[in-house]
Amino acid sequence: MTTGRARLAWLALALLGGAGARAALFGVGQARAARAPPGWAVSAAPTRYVDPAQLGPIGVSDAAWSLAQYRTLTAAAPARRLDLEVLLPEGGSLTVHPAGGDAALALSRGAVPAAVAPVDERPPPLACEGALPVPGAAPYALAIELQGDGFVARSGADTLRCRGNPGAGSPVLASGLLRVRLTALALDGGAAPPPLSGASRALGFALGAGLILLLAAVEGLAGASLLEIVLTTLPLVACALLVSVDASGARETLRLPELPTPWLPLLAGAVPAGALKFLAHGARLARRPDAMGLRLGAAGAALLAAVVVALGGAHTQVGPGLLTLLAPLAGLGAAALLARRRADAATAPAVVALGALAGATLAVAFGADEPGARLYVGLAGALAGGMVWVVAHAAGVRLYNPVALALALALLGCVEMAVRFTNAERYWTEPLDGNGAGSRRTMLSTFEGLSGASGAAYPTSGFPPRAPPRSAPVRIVCLGSSSTGGAFQNDDLADFYPARLAQRLGPAVEVVNQGVGGWASFHVEKFAATYLPGMQPDVVTVYLGMNEATPATTTYADLYAQWASGNGAATPNPLYGLRLFNGLRFVVQAARGPFGDAAVPPAVFEENLERIAATAARLGARVLLLSEAMQPSPSARAVYWERMRAVDARHDDVVFLDTAQTLADAGAGLFLDANHLSSEGHRLLAGLLADELQRLDWLQPKAAAPR
Repeated sequence: MTTGRARLAWLALALLGGAGARAALFGVGQARAARAPPGWAVSAAPTRYVDPAQLGPIGVSDAAWSLAQYRTLTAAAPARRLDLEVLLPEGGSLTVHPAGGDAALALSRGAVPAAVAPVDERPPPLACEGALPVPGAAPYALAIELQGDGFVARSGADTLRCRGNPGAGSPVLASGLLRVRLTALALDGGAAPPPLSGASRALGFALGAGLILLLAAVEGLAGASLLEIVLTTLPLVACALLVSVDASGARETLRLPELPTPWLPLLAGAVPAGALKFLAHGARLARRPDAMGLRLGAAGAALLAAVVVALGGAHTQVGPGLLTLLAPLAGLGAAALLARRRADAATAPAVVALGALAGATLAVAFGADEPGARLYVGLAGALAGGMVWVVAHAAGVRLYNPVALALALALLGCVEMAVRFTNAERYWTEPLDGNGAGSRRTMLSTFEGLSGASGAAYPTSGFPPRAPPRSAPVRIVCLGSSSTGGAFQNDDLADFYPARLAQRLGPAVEVVNQGVGGWASFHVEKFAATYLPGMQPDVVTVYLGMNEATPATTTYADLYAQWASGNGAATPNPLYGLRLFNGLRFVVQAARGPFGDAAVPPAVFEENLERIAATAARLGARVLLLSEAMQPSPSARAVYWERMRAVDARHDDVVFLDTAQTLADAGAGLFLDANHLSSEGHRLLAGLLADELQRLDWLQPKAAAPR
């Protein structure tokens, strides 16, 4: 390589090293940003599974503190003055409690800041005068200062003065579901430092460049050419490309909520680069004609044996691990005996030890804390080293094909066992063995409830509440899921919108709540076909959308067919017992795009609504289709709302009402989580239904209603 090209190559290596260091520091900054600034404490764990379409923009940087998923920041001590600068994404919100009490200032993008009391339903305890500007896309600066009779909030030249008792505690900041960025935060003039300073970035870039150059020099001494060094370092380009990419959606789609998202840009570049360097140096070492490989291999094997002994009493699965270790070593020994060149065979232990070291490093990098996971990943690396050696001597190894196949199968087996010691064991098998939403067990349990012929006072057994005999001129039957007839937040159906609707419409209209937690349109359609005729409805409301897109191993329709035939308890595919297969399945589903693994795909959702409409038409009833409210944006289920509109367009007695969008635009305080409504949310939803039913003139007795 000419001098000019060599200089360019060294410059490229320095830039690649700097990119890797930048990604590492970005991960450090994000990890710090998700915690708490000095003098503050963060509380409340993040929501376990969040629809990627509901996460919104990531809103995280290494220069701003972040707050999301209903977390709160609480100051360590009371303060007279609070200064902050917040960046709110579309649909994002931040509630500021200046003294830790119920009184707060709610900030929402596109809405006028207002004093609220989010803990209860009392009127705001503060009397306010003045107004603050509406938060937009730019960072929003706010200063709040406590006074003897309340507090004063300022933003730019505008002032909001509130009188009353704001509390006597420390300031508290509470976010909504979407992540917000706190680009500045200060208490009584003392500003919190950013998660990562500019000087740290510059120093880190220089150190990263220096480390890569040092590694390249060592690789050159080991016999690698400069071109080979550059090519094997090139994957670090991914660090620069992915450093600002939102990886939260991928984390949720792959069903790995504990995946170290801040470190993914670094891992995406460093892991492929390390793998290429391992392959290149392993192949070179495998071809050495001297005995150096034997000495290196002996040292590596001794180190690996020490690790195995140290882990001997740490986990019950170390016994199988020892057998797994002996099998590849025995196979490599047999391959060495079959080798035509005995001098080359002496390098086999060195390559195996190099692979084991690479595997152990990878396990540590991915945070595999369980000893069993680290052991099996190390063994997988040893097997990979064995495969490198065998491939490097393909022409000189007898029975090459069966030996290579055995090593490959053993490698996959070790990776499979390693996964069983990680969190992926629980998340990837939950759809089969767990009880969470979308799990096979949970889906089957809904069929048992659906087959019941009687209801209780509250839908706790998968069947709606018992419907009373008809007692009013007009009867409305409300069908839906947990947002209609029972959710985790309370056990009183009087808090849900059907009861609130009955209060609004008076005694001439009877409203029957027939919602069940966990149901989707599949269950509602089957229930309506069997039980709706006996209820004699005049109007049927269908409030659905959230449970349709629940990730599942199979659709409700397919699983119900198996259950009805008596095969529902059997695992439909033995491959589901393999963790690697499940992980690959989630990757494929993610590549298929949103709703690729939905329990009720959009097309089937439309078919179910058509059947519900047909059942209602035979009874002379009208159908009001309602989009299920969710935050921060109902666009996460836009494809389902379009299906509702399509059914509306085909039927005169079917009307679609976009309640999801209306509730999303109504402001803060209407949701308890991503989709379950607060008491105020149910009250607002009932008002929307009452207004629409009156506008449609659907509140007359069936016999006198104009068709």
